[in-house]
Amino acid sequence: MSKKLFVCALCVAACFFFAVNAIAAETAMGKCVEFNAATKMLKLEVPGAKGAAPATVEIDCSAAKMAAPPAAGDLLKVSFNAEGNAKKAVEVTKAPEKNK
Repeated sequence: MSKKLFVCALCVAACFFFAVNAIAAETAMGKCVEFNAATKMLKLEVPGAKGAAPATVEIDCSAAKMAAPPAAGDLLKVSFNAEGNAKKAVEVTKAPEKNK
C-alpha cells in the first residue's frame, strides 16, 4: 500500500514541477534605450550571444509591476511572457550596478 502511495505522490510532484516550468516567465537584462510612458512600450538593448551585435527588443509594459518608469540608460531586468511575436512584461526592475 505504501509503495502505491509513494508512486502516486511522485507522479503528482512531477506534474507540479512540469506545470510550473511551463508557465514561468522569461527574463532579459539590458540597457533601456527608450520608454514611452503613453504607450508603456519599452525598447531594451540586450547583449548578443558570443560576440554578436546587441539586439533591440520591444516589450509591452502596460500590465507590468514596476517601482518607477525607467529612464534611457538604466540597466534593467525584465520578466516577460512571449505571446506570439509580442512580449508582455510581468515585472520591470533596475538591475544592481556593479561596483567599479
